[in-house]
Amino acid sequence: MMYVTIRRATGIGLALFGLIAGAASGADERQAALHAEIAAAKAKLVSHLPQIGDRLKAIPGLLTRLVIDDSFLDERAKPAWMTDADFWAVNQLEIHLDTGLVDQLVSGVPHDVALVRGTDDTTFISRADHALQPLALYVPPTYLPARPVALVVWLHGRGESENDVIAIPGLRQLADASGAIVAAPYARGDSGYADPAPDDVYQVVDMMRRAFAIDPGRVYLAGDSMGGFGVYHVGWRRPAAWSAFLSVAGGIDPADHVQLSAFRGKRVYVVSGHNDQSVGVEPSRQAVRDLELAGAEVHYYEQPDAGHSMYAVFPSVTKAWNDMFAGRGARPAMPGLRVGPSASPVATPQPVPTKATPP
Repeated sequence: MMYVTIRRATGIGLALFGLIAGAASGADERQAALHAEIAAAKAKLVSHLPQIGDRLKAIPGLLTRLVIDDSFLDERAKPAWMTDADFWAVNQLEIHLDTGLVDQLVSGVPHDVALVRGTDDTTFISRADHALQPLALYVPPTYLPARPVALVVWLHGRGESENDVIAIPGLRQLADASGAIVAAPYARGDSGYADPAPDDVYQVVDMMRRAFAIDPGRVYLAGDSMGGFGVYHVGWRRPAAWSAFLSVAGGIDPADHVQLSAFRGKRVYVVSGHNDQSVGVEPSRQAVRDLELAGAEVHYYEQPDAGHSMYAVFPSVTKAWNDMFAGRGARPAMPGLRVGPSASPVATPQPVPTKATPP
C-alpha cells in the first residue's frame, strides 16, 4: 500500500483509540501550530456546512481528511524508514493544502491557477456535470511564461487524494529536474476513474494549456496503483492529447482491452515492483504483452525486491520518467520479463517520496 493509504488508516486508528490528544504537553510549537490550523479549518467547514453543502457533494471525504490530518500528528504514526524532517514536512504540506481547500470552498473563490508557483490545491467547476472538483498543482519555481514547459497529469491511487500526489518530495524533485508542471486532479476520488472522471482529466489539460506555456509535444499522463490502471482507462479516449504514458503498479482493466488500439504508435512506460503484494506484478507484465500486440512502443521497468509502494519502486520510476522525457527507453526483449537498466537518468532525486511503505 502507498504511504498515504497507511497514513489514512493509521490516522483513523489513532483517532479511534484516542492515542493523541490535540497539542499534548511536550508537543513542540510546530506540532501545536499544525493542530491549531486543522482545528480552525474544521470549525470553519462545520460552521458553513449549510451554505456549502452542495459544493461538498463531489468531495464527500474532506472533513475526514482534516480529522486524519489531525490524528496523524503523532510520531508513533511515523514509518520507521521516514526521517523526522520528512515526516513533519509532509504533514505540514498536506495540512496547508487541505486547509487551503476549505478556505476556497467556504469563500467560493478558487485560487487563480495561472498564479500558482510551488504547491497549491485549487478548485474548478467540471464541465461534465458542474460539480466542484479539487486540483492539486506543483509549478517549479523556475517556470517562466516565455519558455514552454512539459506537463505531467498524475492520477492518484485508491484511498489517496490529489494532495497526496503533490506531497511526494521525490516527484517534485523530478519535476524540478525536468522543469515540468505536475497537475493531480481529484477526479472523483476512489471512483476508479469512472465517468465523468476522464472528462475532468481532459478538462485539466485544457486548463493547464490556458494558464501556462505548455509545450504541446511534452504532455504526459501518469499514475500509480488505481491511477496506474486509470492511465489506460483515461488514455484511450483521447490518445492524441498525450506524448507518452507512465503507469506505475497498475494494469489494464478487462473493459479497456478493446480500446488498446488507441495506443498504437504511442510510447508507454510501465513500472512494477517484483514483489508487489497488492496488485501483483503480473498485471503490469500482461499490460506490456497486450500493448506490444496493439502496436504500442512499450518500455518496462521491474524493480527487484520491491513491493507496491512508490518508495520501493521509485528508482525505476526515476528511470522511466527520465527516459520518457528523453524519448528513449529499454525495450523488453520478451514481454513480461524484466529488462536490463535503461539509459542513465538525467537526474536522480533522492528516493524519498512519502506516499510509500518500505519494500
